[in-house]
Amino acid sequence: MPQPTKLPHRDGKVLLARVMEHHGFSCQALAEALNRQGVPIAAKSLSNLINRGSFSADFFIECLRAMEVRTLFIPPAPRKRR
Repeated sequence: MPQPTKLPHRDGKVLLARVMEHHGFSCQALAEALNRQGVPIAAKSLSNLINRGSFSADFFIECLRAMEVRTLFIPPAPRKRR
């Protein structure tokens, strides 16, 4: 079975926090929404995952679904200087 794609530490952490803020979700509210859709997680565990940035792209998508996010703008990566 393939391993879940990991989001870059800073990018995933910042992006999820921004989406939560934009949609008015606290860790408690997101944990409750995730539990309702069958993803068992406590608010404290969710907070730790977000703070560490140690979650998979699959989990990130589950969070988006729980918050009922329909569209998401992902800014392009900064260009590397030559």
